[in-house]
Amino acid sequence: VSSAMLAFLLLYIFGCMAIEFISKDEKLASIGDEGNGNVAEIVAQNFGSLPRAMLTLLQFMTLDSIAGIYFPLIMAKPVLFFFFAPILWLMGVALMNLVAAIFVENALQLAEEEADLQSNRTKQKAKDALPELLAAFQRLNLGSNGRLTEEEFARLPIEMIPVKDLKKLSMTDMTQLFQLLDVDGRGILTQSELVDSLLYFVVLDVPMWSLKSLRFLRMINDRVAKIEGDVDRIHQSAFDATMM
Repeated sequence: VSSAMLAFLLLYIFGCMAIEFISKDEKLASIGDEGNGNVAEIVAQNFGSLPRAMLTLLQFMTLDSIAGIYFPLIMAKPVLFFFFAPILWLMGVALMNLVAAIFVENALQLAEEEADLQSNRTKQKAKDALPELLAAFQRLNLGSNGRLTEEEFARLPIEMIPVKDLKKLSMTDMTQLFQLLDVDGRGILTQSELVDSLLYFVVLDVPMWSLKSLRFLRMINDRVAKIEGDVDRIHQSAFDATMM
């Protein structure tokens, strides 16, 4: 809307100027065909009134066959170059770039809003799926250690996992599902591993390699922490030995 109002304002301003500089110029109105076009006819046809002048200037905005208009007039009255040059720049270049920029900005804003909406949908989807996944884990009847080995997991019916979630994984038995979810290869599944894996794989469509990388990084971090603890204990033992 703002760009349309700006375009109309420019058309009106330059249209009024065209009436003053071109239509009311008696010299231009008396020039006939001198090889560059009938100047008097161009003046009467394109700048005979304010609406005609604005409609003609609209051609300058779209760069629609304007050479046949400004060239004869500039040749007849060279000072009109300083009238048509700003029109070409303001209306044919700057204004169109402004309109394009507005469209691009609106498109980026819509894309950002769509991304936010998709993010909210994903969060809500995960929030809705989490209780069902936790309930499915409780139905697996885990031992007191809260873990499942591959053998224990394989003996359980696959129907204990939400069916609508397994459709995306194309799993036919619990052994295949265990091997998919046990991304760190330890041969055991905890509640967090089972729920997180199903949540990432099925609900959030996170690639398997991404989850594996995250698991390996966590495992490396845990092992580094363990090594640091062992080193600290060795240092402490060495220090105690030297003090004795």
